[in-house]
Amino acid sequence: MQAGSLSVNNAVEMVSGIVTTINEITNMVEDVAAATEEQSASIEEITSTLEDISSISEQSAAGTQETAAALEEQSASMSELANMASDLSLLGERMKKSYGKIQTW
Repeated sequence: MQAGSLSVNNAVEMVSGIVTTINEITNMVEDVAAATEEQSASIEEITSTLEDISSISEQSAAGTQETAAALEEQSASMSELANMASDLSLLGERMKKSYGKIQTW
C-alpha cells in the first residue's frame, strides 16, 4: 500500500510539474502575442509614414515640374523681349539714317 501511495504521489507531482510547465508556456505565448501586436502596430505606423513621405515626394515632384515649366515660359518671354529690343535697336538705327538723309536735303 505504501508503494501505491508513493506512485500516486509521484504521479501527482509529475502532473503538477506538467501543469506548471504548461502555465509557463502559456505565459510565454501570451508575451509573444503581445509583442507581435506591438510590432504590427509599429509596422502600420511605419507604413503610414512611408505613404505620407511618398505623397510629399509626389507633391514636390509636381511642384518642381511646375517651376520648370514656369522657368521655360519666362525664358521664352525673355528671348522674345530680347528679339524685340534688337528689332527696336535696328529700327532706331534706320530712323537715324533716314533723319540724317532728311537733314542733308
